[in-house]
Amino acid sequence: MALTSIALATLLFSSPAHQEAKVNFDQAVAWKWLMKQCDMGPRKAGTKPQVDCRDMILAETKKNCDKAELQEFSHTWSRDNKKYTMWNVIGYQNWEKATTRVVLLTHWDTRPTADQEEDEANRSKPILGANDGASGTAVLLELMRHTKNVPKSLASATSSSMAKTSDQDSTKCSLAPSNSPSTHRLPNPTTESSST
Repeated sequence: MALTSIALATLLFSSPAHQEAKVNFDQAVAWKWLMKQCDMGPRKAGTKPQVDCRDMILAETKKNCDKAELQEFSHTWSRDNKKYTMWNVIGYQNWEKATTRVVLLTHWDTRPTADQEEDEANRSKPILGANDGASGTAVLLELMRHTKNVPKSLASATSSSMAKTSDQDSTKCSLAPSNSPSTHRLPNPTTESSST
């Protein structure tokens, strides 16, 4: 089954004038996002918790990105041969002007059953998805907030592999299906548009 995901791409630019600037990732806020998702229960495709979680994530993405949209698609799950409607939630930070782009993804819904559980008796039960879905989403939601107001000239102290870039770098926040077919793609915002 395709599982929807969240993605955040952040590009921080090198500039000696802003080397001292600090923006703190708040792990307590990320933990609250994890708990909010888990409080909804299993967020498998075709359920109200899945739609509620999608709406919560989209609302937060709209607060922290220049642009936010849904990308609807359907996926037929091989286990029950049913077609499910699913969504990517996509957010952009300085995407249009970027010369370098980074995209980070994680899924936000849950598998319908604990099919990978060691205890065979539990394999047909739904999963809460704290570690498989909610944790990555929680981190990326906080990263969106964290990077929203980062000066485009801030040096990236966390990645020595990032070369010096211009103020044309960007952040892309996006939620996409996790167990989706490998052919699933997010749109190219410079040539395609998606409905919101």
